[in-house]
Amino acid sequence: MGNSNMKTRKLVCLLLITILAFCSACSDSETEAWKQALYEQVELDLYQELPVDEPILAAYVDEQKSGMFIVSKALGYHGDVVVLVRYADKVVEQVRILEESETEDYGGYIREQWFLERFKGMNPGQKLRLVKMAKDAENEVVGVTGATVSSQAVLEAVQATLQYMQDYKGGN
Repeated sequence: MGNSNMKTRKLVCLLLITILAFCSACSDSETEAWKQALYEQVELDLYQELPVDEPILAAYVDEQKSGMFIVSKALGYHGDVVVLVRYADKVVEQVRILEESETEDYGGYIREQWFLERFKGMNPGQKLRLVKMAKDAENEVVGVTGATVSSQAVLEAVQATLQYMQDYKGGN
């Protein structure tokens, strides 16, 4: 009876180790997706990596400290939306989606250039606000109709980079 109990314990331990290894591999591959997209879009050798805390996933600055790339995430409708924001002379120059799992129909529009262009020119002092129909103020961003949660996720991710940029520029 003692031998059977020992075999059961060993089997349970082996099963737990296998499950933990599988979960670790899954989370690494999810993380690698946005990193791979970043490496494909930015020549990171030209930038200095900066320290970050979530929701900021990565930040890089050029030698002149006039250009930055900041990667951030926010929770969308079906999971994290990971964005890459390029700053030039302290304002948003470009926003790209590195990773998302939103719905193909309306949620997919957050990848479209016409939506991402709405963040261009935003600066670190602004508190962004999502609106439904028309932009009345400089800090407002018109969301994608039918994809409010996805639009809000992009806005929150960009807002996190604005805050990081403000904190970084305040310290330098």
